[in-house]
Amino acid sequence: DDDRARREEQGKRNQGFVRNLKDSYGFLQAADSEIQYFFHFSELRECEVRDLRNGSEVEYSLHFPARASEKIMAVRVCPLPPGSIKLEEELYTGLEGVVVREMRETRSFDRNRGKSDGFGGRIKLVVKSPEAVAGEAG
Repeated sequence: DDDRARREEQGKRNQGFVRNLKDSYGFLQAADSEIQYFFHFSELRECEVRDLRNGSEVEYSLHFPARASEKIMAVRVCPLPPGSIKLEEELYTGLEGVVVREMRETRSFDRNRGKSDGFGGRIKLVVKSPEAVAGEAG
C-alpha cells in the first residue's frame, strides 16, 4: 500500500545537515543520501534561525504533499548537538583495503562495460588470515 508506506515514512525522524539558509526558508541535506529537502523557518522547533549555520546537525520528519506535483519537505526541524550524526563507523572486519585508483571529481564512463563508473575510485579488499585477525584482536 503506497499510502501506508507514506504515513510510516512521514512519522519517522531523520537526521541531516543544514545545507543553505535563505530569508524565510532553508534546505537540509539528508545524512544518509544526497537528497536535499526544503524547510520553512516556521517548522523549526527548540531553536531559532540564528542558532543554525550551514553544517548544523538537525533531526526532522518528512511531509509528503497530497499532490504529486509538490515537493516533499522537512517538518518539525530540531537541532542536534554537534557530533550527533555518525557518518562513518569503524568496524573491525578482518579486511584490509588498498587504494588502487583514487576517486576523480567527475563521473567517468567505462567503455568496456558500457556503464557509468561512478566517481572512478577503486579499493582492493584483502581478507586477513584468521591468525592475523586473532593476533590483532587480543
